[in-house]
This record gives sequence, structure tokens and C-alpha cells, in this order.
Amino acid sequence: MNFICDVCESDKDGKRQIPSPNGQKCVYPIDNCADEDDEYQEFNGTWECSECLSGRFWNRSKKACQQCSEIDDLCTICSSEDGVGVCDQCVGGSMPDVEKDKCIPRIKNCASAPLPSQPEGLAITPPVIVNNVITVQSTYYCDDCYEGFFWDQDSSTCAQCSIFQCVDCSSDNQCLRCNTGLMVSPDGRSCIPKIKDPKCAVPFNQQPKGLTQVEN
Repeated sequence: MNFICDVCESDKDGKRQIPSPNGQKCVYPIDNCADEDDEYQEFNGTWECSECLSGRFWNRSKKACQQCSEIDDLCTICSSEDGVGVCDQCVGGSMPDVEKDKCIPRIKNCASAPLPSQPEGLAITPPVIVNNVITVQSTYYCDDCYEGFFWDQDSSTCAQCSIFQCVDCSSDNQCLRCNTGLMVSPDGRSCIPKIKDPKCAVPFNQQPKGLTQVEN
């Protein structure tokens, strides 16, 4: 049978102490923790904070309530999942990434996900797994950019179509629709005038549908 300590005295400097989970020693309360002493959670023989003060998260490895900026300088609201900090909200036009371990820029010109609501509305790429190990983490992307923009995977942005007179494109060098009076060239790389010859039986407003492609 072992004795346990139910109440601890303050230390020599007057700082309050509380019994450890097993009652075998006296320990200091957790700084910056919103919990009362009797709300602490026990983990592997030590006390853990279930809710840190605003702007902080419980770091199990450090055994402390740390500031959100420890996750990312732009992170202002955070929490703890299994003793690891996750960012819930960022500032400066940024948002938490899929893993919530850093802040990333919001995606501009995305029709399916307006800036203020992101990351809601954004699509997520699946992770790349090799030999049961994740080699590339999931990321956000826009599956519907505004007209005149396309999703550029290299820059992770809705990039503007660069083809002259092109108003909708699927990539930087593939136009889908041109301005009025123009049509997409056979290779999709430029906008060319529609055929206005009255002898052409294909209606002007239907072109290039119905036209025959010939080799130059």
C-alpha cells in the first residue's frame, strides 16, 4: 500500500503546486491553461491541458500551452489534436492547408470557392502513397476557375489565359472559346476569324462546327 498526497503546499517562492496524477509528488499547474486543476487530463503519468487559453494549443512533446505562431507566423486560432498543434484560422489573406500545419495563400479567381469562404468549396487532391508512406501530402485546388482563367497545377493558382482574344481556356496553350467574331483554331492555340464568305453554307454563328479541317 502506498500513500498519496492530496494537497500540496506552495513552494518557497509562494508559487502554487498541485499533486501529480499518481499523488507521489507535487507539480506546478500548467501555465496558460483554461482548465481548472480538477479538469486536467492524465496522460502517461503527467497532467495535460484539455483547453489552452485563446491563441494557444497543447503541445504534448513540450508539455506546454504554446502560441499559435509556433505552428505558423500567420496562424491566429489553433487547437490540439492528439497533442499536436493544428491551425484553424490564418490572417493576411491566407488559410490553413489541408493538414492544418501551415498557412497558405487563398486561391484567387476561383468561381467554386469565393475568397472569404475558403477553404470551403475547394477540391482536395489525394495524397501520393509509395510503399505505404505518404510522399506527397494532399493539397487544395480550384476545380472551376472564373471565365478567362484555368487551373495551373505548377503555380497552384487560377492563371489567366494568355492566348490573344481567348475568353475561356483549359490550359495556357489550349483555348476553348474566343471573343465574338472569332473561333478557336484547329490546334486550339490561337483565335482566328470566322469565315464570312456568303458562299459558305456553315452558319457564321455555328462555326467552327461544320467546317472541314485541311492541312496547310
